[in-house]
Amino acid sequence: MSSTESVDVPLHTPNRLQDLFNQVDRDNDGRVTYLELWQFLRYNRHGIPKNKVRKIHEKADRNDDETLCYEEFKHFVLDPETKIFDKYFNNYMKVLLPQKHQLAIKSRGLDTIDGAYEERYSCWPPKLCMIIISLVIIIFYIIDAAKAESNRFGPISWGLIYNPRRRKEVWRFLTYMFVHIGINHLLMNIIVQIFLGLPLEMVHKWWRILIVYLFGVLAGSLGSSIVDSHSYLAGASGGVYALMTAHIASVVINWKEMRYPLPQLLIFLILITADVGSSIYNRYVHEGASISYAAHFFGGLGGLLMGTIILDNIKVRNHEKIIKYVSICLISLLISVAVVYNAVAESHFPKQDV
Repeated sequence: MSSTESVDVPLHTPNRLQDLFNQVDRDNDGRVTYLELWQFLRYNRHGIPKNKVRKIHEKADRNDDETLCYEEFKHFVLDPETKIFDKYFNNYMKVLLPQKHQLAIKSRGLDTIDGAYEERYSCWPPKLCMIIISLVIIIFYIIDAAKAESNRFGPISWGLIYNPRRRKEVWRFLTYMFVHIGINHLLMNIIVQIFLGLPLEMVHKWWRILIVYLFGVLAGSLGSSIVDSHSYLAGASGGVYALMTAHIASVVINWKEMRYPLPQLLIFLILITADVGSSIYNRYVHEGASISYAAHFFGGLGGLLMGTIILDNIKVRNHEKIIKYVSICLISLLISVAVVYNAVAESHFPKQDV
């Protein structure tokens, strides 16, 4: 038999049945709900109508508690009338799982599931979070440009930009994300945040990505206010960098569930290093540039830490729990220090206008 050939994996093998159950049981609570069954089949492109999946689940639920335990699931899968699982499971073992991982079976199924992360990509319901934020930014820019009395800012921008002389207007630590200097600045951030944000939304849900994005914006302004205390801030770069490093966080916590984690990690590290390097160069070498590399750096740091805490971790391992706890401690410490320093170290900052 050549290395490219494959054979059917018999479903009656107990370990195979247990592995299939573990794949359907997304929250690992030992029970399979109707939604878990539907999501499992939907993510793996079986295209079974939702009402049909509900009828299948109701038929298998012999004690009418609206969930399937392992014994009910096993009886259901081995039912001769249920051919969909036999077809699916053999295809899954032959195509989605590399040969070396077919042998990595422990008491609760496969320890490593290559491609499980990629299987979670879903375009439905539509992923609108980053698109809506981008549209709001564009609308603000158009309104401001129409009302601007100079080449740079209009009334909206002056009310939202982070101004180091008006730090007591605390909304500015977030709202500077809506202000952009020029069309090139606007388009670059919009394009990057959509291309970075949508893939994350497809796996991790919109609300997680929104939290990461806004936290990156806040971390960028807080960090910049301390290490670059006289700089104004405009643009969504803090949030954009948070999305970029959130990809790194996602790779780290889902390393064994991804097909190609190392290339993805290297790509984002190279992009971040190159951009931070160019920002520092433009700030200190290129005459007239005023890019706040600090906002980029701290926005990225915020996205990395928050990402390891809040992004969906498909299979939680002990070292990933440690990473999460360390991130929680670091975030709590850094935000506390930044807020307290902004509140009490008045001499460090420019004289306030308000």
